[in-house]
Amino acid sequence: MTRLTYKKIDWTHYLSRPKEFFQIFILVKDFKGSELRKAIGCGYDHWLFTNDGGRTVDYWYSGAESDQVFEHVRQLFNKKKKLKTLFRQAHIILEEFVGYIDNFKDYKLKLSNIKDFQALYKQAISRFVEYFSYAVELPYIFGSALEKYNLNRNSDFAWLLRECEKFRAVSLYPKYQGQVLNRLLDALAKFLGTSRDVLSLITPEEVLGYCKDQLSKQALIKLSAERQSGFLLFANHGKLKFLDNFGFLKSLRRQTNGKIFMLKGMVAQRGWVKGFVKVIFTKKEFNKMKSGDILVTIQSNPSLMPVIKKAAAIVADEGGIMSHAAIISRELKKPCIIGTKIATKVLRDGDLVEVDAERGVVRILKRK
Repeated sequence: MTRLTYKKIDWTHYLSRPKEFFQIFILVKDFKGSELRKAIGCGYDHWLFTNDGGRTVDYWYSGAESDQVFEHVRQLFNKKKKLKTLFRQAHIILEEFVGYIDNFKDYKLKLSNIKDFQALYKQAISRFVEYFSYAVELPYIFGSALEKYNLNRNSDFAWLLRECEKFRAVSLYPKYQGQVLNRLLDALAKFLGTSRDVLSLITPEEVLGYCKDQLSKQALIKLSAERQSGFLLFANHGKLKFLDNFGFLKSLRRQTNGKIFMLKGMVAQRGWVKGFVKVIFTKKEFNKMKSGDILVTIQSNPSLMPVIKKAAAIVADEGGIMSHAAIISRELKKPCIIGTKIATKVLRDGDLVEVDAERGVVRILKRK
């Protein structure tokens, strides 16, 4: 087992997400690590998570490890029986996860003591890990590998591409977040007498540490406060360590200031349109979206459909040919550019932009 220091890794930007430690913890511990390794025989051991005090966290992975994972997946393309088994299992897990969410929404959540929360929280984590590993991560990594090695048009893998597209068109995380995770964390916040904002910067390990009397309420609040202005979190074989090298953070951070007037990405659906930007991270921001606006988001999912229907075009930081944005934009015939990497960091509400989805370019015509 090779352990590297964070300074010696060839970091590659993976994605950006709202500032919430739950996903970070799960990604490191399981569906990009041990759970992925259990399913296909390989995984990612090193991660970096950075935040400069803004609304999102940038996720970074080792480029060398990614190459190893994709090469391993490429070898699995020759094992059709194993792949069929994996995807059958994924279908079963998806159905069970839907049932778990539906049952939980009817559960009357009343915490009489912290041990009640601990049991429910552990179950919520294990269910999510299983679902995300098989029904999200596997279709993503196999679909991406088909695209990477130009096998997505090979008839021998048409069945695999269809399977990946089916799973990629479904996202249960928003439903899980609303009906399970948010209810649990709201109940914990009430139990602690604090806010959800405090809990968003506390790792699940720290929450469980509180449940086991290893951390006090005051310690949790202090940890959260220290992270509000930014943080650098290094994951090494599942072990998390907060670093104070903000000089290193600045060297990683992409410069996205007002000097940028054009973004490039991949065309998911052709077209051309001009409109005003609306950057959407959460459902709470849906009401600012007007018909004809340009939807700018990290990545789309089914929960964004109300604003997608209003949008004249979709621009996303992330995405591939099987992403939700790509699939839904083709269905709705809306111009769509994906994989811009920095759209949510560069564009601001009210910016007038031209979305040229013939060339995969977003031009900023006028800053608000």
